[in-house]
Amino acid sequence: MATDLILPIASKPRNAQLRTKVVFYKHIATGRYQIGFPDQFPAPLGFEKIVCNHAYEVEKWDKVLSRQEANDRERTAEERERVEGPMRDYLRGLLRQGQANARNQINRTFCEESIQRLNAKVEGRSKEAVESFMHIEAFEHGK
Repeated sequence: MATDLILPIASKPRNAQLRTKVVFYKHIATGRYQIGFPDQFPAPLGFEKIVCNHAYEVEKWDKVLSRQEANDRERTAEERERVEGPMRDYLRGLLRQGQANARNQINRTFCEESIQRLNAKVEGRSKEAVESFMHIEAFEHGK
C-alpha cells in the first residue's frame, strides 16, 4: 500500500514530510476551521489558508477540527433537547394519564411499553459515539 509520507533519513519522526500537502482554511470572521482544497488553489475570500507540510501539523489541525465538530454536535444535542424535551414530557404525561385511566390491562400495558420505548430512545441517543477522521488517515489505516 502506497503512502503519502516521505520519511527523512534522520531519525526525527516529527519531520516526516507529506508528498501531498493537506490544506485547512480558517474563516477570518467566525474563526471556524474546515478542510481545504489542494495546495495549488488560492484560499476563498474571507478565509486564511493553512498549508500542512508535515504529518505532525496535520495531526495538530485535525485535533482542532475534531474539537470543533464535537462542540457542534454538543450544541446540536442541546438545541434538540430544548425543542424535543417539552414535547416528550407532554407525551409522557399523556401516556401516564392514559395508563391511569385505562379500561383494561391491554391499554395499560400499551401505555407502559410506550413510556419505556420513549425512555429507551432518549437513553440510546445519549450513548451514540461519533468518530470523525480525515480521508488520508483512513487510507493509511485501511478503512
